[in-house]
Amino acid sequence: MTLRFEQPAYHHETAFIAALRDFERAGEWVADEYYRQKRDFCAFVDALRMAETHPRPHHVPESFFWLFDDDTWVGAVSLRHELDEVLAEFGGHISYEVRPSLRRRGFGLMLCRFILRQAQQRGMSAVLITCDEDNIGSQKIIEACGGVLQDVHASVWYKRPVRRYWITLTSGAS
Repeated sequence: MTLRFEQPAYHHETAFIAALRDFERAGEWVADEYYRQKRDFCAFVDALRMAETHPRPHHVPESFFWLFDDDTWVGAVSLRHELDEVLAEFGGHISYEVRPSLRRRGFGLMLCRFILRQAQQRGMSAVLITCDEDNIGSQKIIEACGGVLQDVHASVWYKRPVRRYWITLTSGAS
């Protein structure tokens, strides 16, 4: 097993499509941008890369990373560099997902710890991370990374109850 983080790249297409099929079989919707680009993988990768410095209108700058085990796409994590009104309610600074067939193996914790180091390197002192109230796996990951529950609420934009956590970043953070 050779685990590595990489930013999205064109040569990841086969691994990404295999993971996308895994999510679809599980009845889960991910990769909105991929569908927005009409399933053009190169345009999708370009959009993810551009999001860091030239985000789409009404979006904040965001950095994307993918986790691989050898040639297998394991999961994705992103860091939003700032919060807007919507992200402050639901979404927060961090988003991550692990492909369904590889869950419950510690990859979610690995993704979260990796992106916390990225946030720290960007000079961020704290990050907001959210999850659905019924997502016990994410709750455990967030709390293992030092997440402190701020509240549980249903936002204007997302009607389901959401748990909002803050993680303070220090020199010794996760």
